[in-house]
Amino acid sequence: MKYCLNCLKSTENPRFCSKSCSAKYNNRNRVRTEESRRKTSDTIKTAIAEGRLPKPSYPSVKGLTRKKTIPEWFSYDVYRRRARFNFTDYSRIEGYELVEQIGWFHPIENKKGATKDHLYSVYDAWLNQVPIEVVNHPANCKIITFDDNRRKSRKSVLTLEELYEKIREWRLWQDSNPHTPITQLTSA
Repeated sequence: MKYCLNCLKSTENPRFCSKSCSAKYNNRNRVRTEESRRKTSDTIKTAIAEGRLPKPSYPSVKGLTRKKTIPEWFSYDVYRRRARFNFTDYSRIEGYELVEQIGWFHPIENKKGATKDHLYSVYDAWLNQVPIEVVNHPANCKIITFDDNRRKSRKSVLTLEELYEKIREWRLWQDSNPHTPITQLTSA
């Protein structure tokens, strides 16, 4: 008795019970290049433009179409880009001594360098709809090695309440000590 390699049904054919099972089995580990994907996309677009394929339509659900506009904060990629630190003086940030010792991370020249890290992660901030000004505030920044930052991934070191408290302390401290490094605040 012979069995289909894909669905394990009994079959007369030596390997597959149908063309569908054959295609599923053979395409299971298929790796497509970017060029191959682009060619397929171009072919489909051309066929739609020439009328050989129908233009795709999306069914509506309770009066809403599938392609609806969503708030900007909802898109994680946009939120992540906007949450980057946009200040220039990192000498007042906790961990800056690492930059002086090993330098900033660079993917080719310095793979063991230091990077900026969000103490309250961008992912958690996105989930909780935290304003961008809070996420990219200097009080939410710490400088750590690139390897430590990769290990940490999306984990937050602080809770949101602790971050707000740290921002409040930062502002109070900033007003009274405009030229002192922030490491003295965090170690006190």
